Amino acid sequence: MALYLMMGTYTNDSAGPLIKGNSDRRAAMVTMIESVGGIFKDYHITRGEYDFCIIAEFDNYEKVAAIVLNAKASGTLKDSMILEALDLGNIRKYSEDVNYTPPKT
Repeated sequence: MALYLMMGTYTNDSAGPLIKGNSDRRAAMVTMIESVGGIFKDYHITRGEYDFCIIAEFDNYEKVAAIVLNAKASGTLKDSMILEALDLGNIRKYSEDVNYTPPKT
C-alpha cells in the first residue's frame, strides 16, 4: 500500500456547513476512503492554499482518482493536489542502476 497526502479546497457552497458545525468532514473522509479499500490515517484543516489535508493508504492510484472525481462531482471539492509518499531508501537503490550521461556544454 502506498501512502498519499491529498490536499483540497472546498467550494464556497460546501464551506458553509463546515463553519456552522453541522458537517462531519472527518467521518465523511473515513467512509469514502474505506469504501474503496483504503486505510484512513488522518485529516486536518489547513492554513494556506488548501483547506484540508487527508493522509491515507491505497493499493493503487486509480482508487485515489475515483474518490477525488466523486468529491468534485458532488460539488464539494474545488481544487486538489495529490502527493504520493516515497521511500528514499528505494529511490537510492534504484538510482544505482540509472545510466545517464549529462550533455557536454
